[in-house]
Amino acid sequence: MTSRLTSKRVVSAAVAVPDLVLLLATTRTWITGRSAEPLLGGGAVSATGSQVAPGVVALALVCLVALVTMLTGGPVVRRVSSVVLVLAAAGSVALTVAPLADPEQALGRVAAAGLGRTGVVRTTAEVSGWAWTALVAGVVLFLASLLAAVAAGRWSGLSSRFEVPVDDSGDAPPADERRPTPDATDRGAHRTAWDELSDGRDPTLDEADRADQSDRADRADRADRADQADRADQADPRPPSTATESNPDHTAERLGHSPSDT
Repeated sequence: MTSRLTSKRVVSAAVAVPDLVLLLATTRTWITGRSAEPLLGGGAVSATGSQVAPGVVALALVCLVALVTMLTGGPVVRRVSSVVLVLAAAGSVALTVAPLADPEQALGRVAAAGLGRTGVVRTTAEVSGWAWTALVAGVVLFLASLLAAVAAGRWSGLSSRFEVPVDDSGDAPPADERRPTPDATDRGAHRTAWDELSDGRDPTLDEADRADQSDRADRADRADRADQADRADQADPRPPSTATESNPDHTAERLGHSPSDT
C-alpha cells in the first residue's frame, strides 16, 4: 500500500492536479467591492487572483517544473527539486492567504493601480469562492509536495544506467560492496523501459514471450547461416584431383625431364 501511494503516477497526480487548479483559480475573480472614489464613479471594483497575488502564478509554474525534474532526474536532482517544490508550494499558500486576510486593502491597491496612483483606495470588499478554492488547492499542493519529497528517494529516473545504488541512509555503498541485483546488467542496477528500448527490445513483453522471441530469432539465424553456406558451396565447387597431378613422374615429364635423369 505504501509503495503504491509513493509511486510516480500517484504522486505526480497529487501534485499536478491542485497545481493546475491553483493556476486556473488565479485567472478568476477573487475579490469584488465598491469604491467611493469620484474617478471611479462610485462603481463596482473587482480583482482577479493574478492581480491581488501575482506571485502565486510564478510559484505554481515553479512547482510544475520541479515535478518534471523530479520525475526525470537523477538522485541529486530529485533531492534538490523536492526542496524547491516544497518551498514553492509553501510560498504559494502564503501569497494566497495575504489578500484573503485583508481583502479591502488588496482590492484598494488594485483600484489605485488602475487610476495610476500609488497607495490604496478605500473600498468595500467581498471574497469570492475562487479565492477559497485557490487556498484549498494551495494547501493540498503543499501536502502533496511533502509526499513527493519523501517518495522521490525511492524513484528512478528515465534511465538508471548512470545511477549509483544507494542504501536507506541515502549514501552510496563502497565499490567493493556493491552487488548487482538479479536484473542487473551493464545498463544499470535496475532495468527500465528506456533501457529495453535502447537495446532494441520490446519492454511490454514478459520474460516468457521474450525468451520465445529470442529462441525464434536464434533458429532463424541458424537457418540463414546454413542457407548461405549451401549457396557458397554451389557457387564455388572444388576441382577434382587428377592422377597426373598426384604422379611425380608425369610432373617431371611436363617439366622436360625424364625420371631416369634424376
